[in-house]
Order: sequence, then C-alpha cells, then structure tokens
Amino acid sequence: MEHAEITLLLLAAMGLLVPAGFALHASGASRAKNAASALVRCIVQLAVAALSFWAIGAALMLGSGSAVIGFNARLLFIAGADSRIFVSAIFFCLMLTLIAASPIAAAMGERSKTLPIWLAAGVLAAIVVPICGYWTWTSTGWLFRIGFIDAGGASVLHLTGGLVAGVAAICIGPRANKYNTDGSSNFIPGHSTPLAAAGLLLVAVGWFPYLIGAALLHGQSAPRAAINLALALAASTVVTYGMSRARYGKPDVLLTLSGMLAGLVSISAAPGAVNPIAAVAIGGIGGMLVLWGSVHLDMNWKIDDPSGAVAPLVIGGAWATLAAGIFTPHAGVGQRLKHIAIQSAGLIAIALVAGGCAFALFYVLKRISILRISEAEEYDGIDLAEHDLNAYPDFQQTMIKSYHLREA
Repeated sequence: MEHAEITLLLLAAMGLLVPAGFALHASGASRAKNAASALVRCIVQLAVAALSFWAIGAALMLGSGSAVIGFNARLLFIAGADSRIFVSAIFFCLMLTLIAASPIAAAMGERSKTLPIWLAAGVLAAIVVPICGYWTWTSTGWLFRIGFIDAGGASVLHLTGGLVAGVAAICIGPRANKYNTDGSSNFIPGHSTPLAAAGLLLVAVGWFPYLIGAALLHGQSAPRAAINLALALAASTVVTYGMSRARYGKPDVLLTLSGMLAGLVSISAAPGAVNPIAAVAIGGIGGMLVLWGSVHLDMNWKIDDPSGAVAPLVIGGAWATLAAGIFTPHAGVGQRLKHIAIQSAGLIAIALVAGGCAFALFYVLKRISILRISEAEEYDGIDLAEHDLNAYPDFQQTMIKSYHLREA
C-alpha cells in the first residue's frame, strides 16, 4: 500500500473518535432514564449516515458536473470505486460525514421519536454534506472556484450538522418543564457530568487526526494545523472558564465544556493556513461568542438543546468560516476584504442548504405527528418506553419487562 493511502486510512480511523465522543457526551448529558437510549440512538444514527453516504452521498460529493451539482453514477453504492487511493479518500469523506451527523440525536434527546433522528441523519449524509462538500472541495464546485476556504469543514460539516440539530430542537419543542409560563428557564442537569466531559475529551483527541488529515488533503501545513488546533482549544477553554467565573461568581462546568468544543470548531476552516498568534485569537473570540450564544439560545431564544452542542457548532462554524478570511495572510487590505466577502457568501449558501433541508424535513414530520413521543413516555423515560431497560438497574426503581416476558 502507498504511504498516502495508509496515512489517509489511519487518520480517518482515528478521526472516528469524534462521533464516539459525541455519543458518550450525549449519554452523560441525558437524565438517567434516557441515558441508554441516547447512546444507542447515536450509534444507530451513525450507521444510517454511513449507509446513506455509501448509497448516494459519495456520488454527489465526489462526482463531476456543473459548478452547482456533480454526480458520478459509478459511485452509487461505491460500486465503481476501484482505485485503492480513491477508496481511501472515500473512507475519509465518510468519516467527515459521520462527524457532521453526530449532534442530531443529542439535540433531539429526551423527547423525540427514533425515526426522525434516522431520517435527519440520512438527509444530512446523503444530500446536505455531499452538495456542500462538492461546492467547497472539488475543483468544479463554485465555492472552490471563487477561492472559498474550508479545509476542515467548519461550514460543510459543523455548521450544517449544528443547523440540522438546531432546527430539529426548534421543531420538536422543549422538554417538559424546561420553560415556565413567565419565560424563565429551568436547568435540567444530565445524569453524569463526568461522562459528558469524558466524551468531549474524546472528541478533542479525535479532532487532531481528523484535522491533520484535512489539512494534508487541502495542501495546508499539517504540523501548523496541529499546533494551531492545540492553541485554539486552549484559548477558548481558558476564555470560557474565566468569563463564566466573572459572570456568575463561579466557573460554569458546562459552559467551559462548550467553550472547549468551540475552540475545536473555530480553527477548523483554515487550521494550517494561519499563524499561531491568529489561532489563539480565533479560539479566544470563538469561546466568547459561543458562551454568549449558549446562554441566549437557552434563556432568550428558548431552544432546548440537552447536549449544549448546537451553539458551539453553529456559532463556532460560522466564526471559523469568517475567521479564515480575516486571518489568512493576504497581499493587501483589498484582497482581505474580498476574501471575507467570499467566505460570507459561502457561509450563507451552505447555511441555506442545511437550514432549508432541515426545515422541510421536520415540518413534514411535525405535520404528520411522528416527531415527538407521548407525555407519558417522556415522563417514564425513553429507556423504559422504547427498550424496556434502565441504564443503571441497580439504582433505578422501575418495572422492566424482560425479553422472557415479551416472548411469553
């Protein structure tokens, strides 16, 4: 096997730690009565996304055609992908798509039926990410042609995944007892903050190989991408920790975790194209923006996201896309302004695709009443309602039907 082929395969395999970490985070951010279902929903969601990309998405993302849409019939079900290095590239793109789909189940947690999660993951993997990826990463795509930069998928992956998850959270509505009649918000803690934190730490570990691989594929410096990622992650974490302490008197653990994710996302557009000082600035500003956005998302906009991942992905992804235009070296002020305008145009176009597809899907699902579980099921917990089990049977006192009784 060629060196490039082995490198791509290894980096892609290690990058799969990102969706694995998101699954653990989703479980820890859920209450105990929903912990097992949160984990299994994330697992099946990734499986659906993988099959959707295999069947349709690869043909759209890696095809050829006009500046707006590409297609390669040989890549339907990846039947005609016979080059080993090309198959390695497809596997890398598959990994990227799974990262994009990771936040959906978590944002819909504790009150959604299962089918809408699978449908949303399928649409994202088969249509949204492939179309946006074709625009951005192939030489015939219109965003590539005008000079749009998004090496690590800040907009193609994280903004799209966050928007689909956010639209889902809006359409499905908040959890019971989340908001009061006077407009105030109640804090509903997950059952295990350590598990949620460990999940995001695993996300951070997997982010390095994924972003290094993305930098290599797009001709950016891999060593610089690694150090910039570390610096942006550190700056964002310190900023959110300090700002939450200044605002509330004590540092907020969950906001600090959101800030850590914000740092990862904020540097993802141009990880190997900016200098380390810029990386610190990008991460720090991203942390400030996401801390503000996380609070307003919950308190003012009444969008219930149990995982807290929507704000870092949407706001961090948007900021990362614009930061690539602001901080990437340019010949002069005019070129910098032109690049910022290009980045803004790409950001708007990708957001419209992701948001439009998500609203269309969830509008239909809401109209046919297959979006939300019943009030009784929400009260009992999805673990019991859908799976007849508890995540922690030694500590939870509920009636569980064993498969023996179901068979009888």
